[in-house]
Formats: sequence, structure tokens, C-alpha cells
Amino acid sequence: MKIGFIGAGNMATAIINGLISNKASKPEDINVFDLDENKLELMQNKGVNTLGSSADVVKNSGIIPSHVQSSSCFFSSFVYSSGRNSFSFWDAASRKQAMFS
Repeated sequence: MKIGFIGAGNMATAIINGLISNKASKPEDINVFDLDENKLELMQNKGVNTLGSSADVVKNSGIIPSHVQSSSCFFSSFVYSSGRNSFSFWDAASRKQAMFS
């Protein structure tokens, strides 16, 4: 099952590094999206799949852990997308709400 990360910041990078180094997940079983191309390049160098949008991460991942700082996001939740649970969050940076199901 693929694990998806929306954002490749410090916390996501630490989790991804731990998953790979502890052999809990193969790099090719991890999906990530970030607006910062430099962060995506770092993830590609690890062998992680970089996707074009957060919606692509949700569509192509079975598990999406929530790891967003509270100052950036008013609401987030753990998502198990194979069960098609829906979630939404408010992104303070873009001032938009994103909702997936």
C-alpha cells in the first residue's frame, strides 16, 4: 500500500527518512507533493514518487498521515483513501479549502 505525503517539509522528510532507513517502506511506495521544486528534487533523489498535486497524492495513496503544523492548517485528519474516507483542510497560505473524498 502506498503512503502519501502532502508537503515535504521537516516533519514529512523525517517520517519518510525513517520509513526508508528502517525498511518499513520502499521509496517507490511513497508519494509526495510539495509546491517547492527543490524539496521535490530531494525526494526524487531518495527514489520517492513526486506527484503534481495534493489531489494526485490522495488518489494514488492508501494512507495519508496528517503532519501539518497547526499555524498552516486549521483542520486535517488521518486519511485512509482506500476506504474513501473524506477529509478537508483550510490552507492558510493559499486561503483555500481543499476537500477530498
